[in-house]
Amino acid sequence: MDETPPTPKCAVQKECMCGIAGIWGDATLQRLASMSETLRHRGPDDEGTWRTSRQDFGLTCRRLAVIDLAGGRQPIANEDGRIVAVCNGEIYNYRELRSELIARGHDLQTKSDTEVIVHLYEEYADAFVDKLRGMFAIAVWDDHEQKLILVRDRVGKKPLYCCETNGEFLFASEIKGVLAGIGQRPSLNEQAIADYLTWTVVPAPETIYHGIRSLRPGERLVVRDRRIMRAERYWRQEMLPKTQVSLREAVQRVDELLHKAVALRLRSDVPVGCFLSGGIDSGIVTAIASGLVPERLTTITVGFEDGAFDERELAQRVARRYGTDHHELLLRPDVVSDLPKIVSAFDQPFGDSSA
Repeated sequence: MDETPPTPKCAVQKECMCGIAGIWGDATLQRLASMSETLRHRGPDDEGTWRTSRQDFGLTCRRLAVIDLAGGRQPIANEDGRIVAVCNGEIYNYRELRSELIARGHDLQTKSDTEVIVHLYEEYADAFVDKLRGMFAIAVWDDHEQKLILVRDRVGKKPLYCCETNGEFLFASEIKGVLAGIGQRPSLNEQAIADYLTWTVVPAPETIYHGIRSLRPGERLVVRDRRIMRAERYWRQEMLPKTQVSLREAVQRVDELLHKAVALRLRSDVPVGCFLSGGIDSGIVTAIASGLVPERLTTITVGFEDGAFDERELAQRVARRYGTDHHELLLRPDVVSDLPKIVSAFDQPFGDSSA
């Protein structure tokens, strides 16, 4: 799960951790509020709720505001209110998509990336997700067709869980959000326990609970009549045919792709910075980003007293090299006090040391 440690409100919160949830059934404001409350830590800046006139479907969102701070409130609808969407994450190519949609005659009222999703659905229906570059978990409600579309980004950076129970359909960014909506804790999934003991994680689409499903990376769910009618992978990683290029050409191509990728991720209406671990990956990102932002780039490093894990010295060398505004956070883990918080954050067993 994409938990982000507390930091000053700058770049690092560019990670865009919002929380979304919804009910197709008895969508009372009380139930939606209960689900939203469990996601409060994901979006401290804003809260929004939308329901159909029949009150049989509702969406809620906890927002961390990054793009169009004033106009990007969620849930967000099209002109006639027929299409409504919520999004956890960020659409990196939203500016290009927005220009394309306006050229096609769409009337966009905000400069937010979530509104782009609504109009892409108008234009391309379920295939809208093929146009997106980003990290995202998205829900789109089509009130005319009485259809719900759920999608998760290609590599599964943003989580999304759902549940069919008692003739209802519920979803949320975290399992605890789903549990708040159904008001009970389902029985444990014995197969998921076996998988966890084998792999140290519970692989999607399974979760630790019977009846609660995780969307897989690159998956799209089509929900009708409060049931999943179609679950499909809209994207799979493919091995491309080998090409004959020189080392110089390969280096140039990788450099171009890296610069383009970092530039897209720097789009923000709040200050942007980098988590700097001292490793090669974050060092490359810092090097590129420092040359693309108008002011000093903020970098933040998490350090440990145990020298086997601590990389602060390496991070400091990168920060000095690129003249960043560097900050360090020293963690002193206490298993007794920290373990309950970790368990609560992950919702289900997760055995990787990155926890």
